[in-house]
Amino acid sequence: MISRCLRSSIIIVIFFLIIGANIVTSFVITTDDALIDLNNAGLVFPFDKREMSYNESDSKLISNLSAGDIIIKAEGGEEFALIVVGRYAGRLLDMFQDNFQQYYSWYLNSAGMMYSLLRNTYGYSDENIFLLVSLKDQYDIPSSFNPDWIDYESNKENLKYILAEFKPGGNIWMENDDSLFFTFINHGLDEDERNNGKYAHNTFFGFPYKFNTIQEIVSHFVFKKNLNAFKLYDWELGEYLENIHAGKMIFILQPCYSGGFINDISGINRIICTSSRESELATVEWIEPFIHGLNGNADANGDEKISILEAYEYTARNVNKKTKIEHPLLDDNDDGIGHHYSEVGYDPTNPNSDGYVAARTFL
Repeated sequence: MISRCLRSSIIIVIFFLIIGANIVTSFVITTDDALIDLNNAGLVFPFDKREMSYNESDSKLISNLSAGDIIIKAEGGEEFALIVVGRYAGRLLDMFQDNFQQYYSWYLNSAGMMYSLLRNTYGYSDENIFLLVSLKDQYDIPSSFNPDWIDYESNKENLKYILAEFKPGGNIWMENDDSLFFTFINHGLDEDERNNGKYAHNTFFGFPYKFNTIQEIVSHFVFKKNLNAFKLYDWELGEYLENIHAGKMIFILQPCYSGGFINDISGINRIICTSSRESELATVEWIEPFIHGLNGNADANGDEKISILEAYEYTARNVNKKTKIEHPLLDDNDDGIGHHYSEVGYDPTNPNSDGYVAARTFL
């Protein structure tokens, strides 16, 4: 007689076989973020369901700019940018085609807008913008995104490789007069877990799942093999960034719970902008107003230059027009604690408070 445990395992395997057939065209499997993580005690990966904000006309506003439209360019050194598009879908329902296409268009549009902004408005060279994206053949690519821009597949190994290239001994050894602008677009999760003896602060960002066979899917989800292969924990990103000696590093972190990354990547001459606190979802548009803010909409003092502080406040205030329970954060004073613009500890006039460095930093 088949035991209850074995019977449950058989049912789960059959479930994944069905899911696998729905995820892929033919039976060559490169799964679209199946969102199933048995390690989290349930079949639904509890990411957020965000407000969609894909707007074709908005993307054209930025992509049509020419190099002659540069607003301001940092002096000295080289400017580098890293744009990462992680896991597209956030719920079990989102793995199916119509829902997935919404996220796919949204994320690629945001990445394309940011790429065009950096290149056309701020004068970053194509060679200095590194784009990590995994495309899905069965989905439509928005016109604002050019697949030729992609440098690497989006996964943990490639992110670690690129950041290692910025360190002493790497092919792109960054020095004190160089800068790095880092954008991460995807979903995030709060999770109680210990890895290698280090507390993960409950926060990780997801990379796209990619499997070659049904057996690999079953091995990962049912038998819990290599569970962290598609997750980037906050402490991992902190380790990847160690010994990068750029004089300026700016982080634009769009996922839910992204405030949980602040204490791990905070540092001198580092500005971190997150869509939410460590304990919060981010359910309204955030990356889009940030891009539009940098494109000129955030020029609060009319000097025709956009500071990172202006872009942050423009974005955070746009969020709080729609919700009062989400708090985009900024950290720039190396204390590992981010602050909302309404909180004590945020004061652009005080050299010891958050906001002071960002108010004086431009791309």
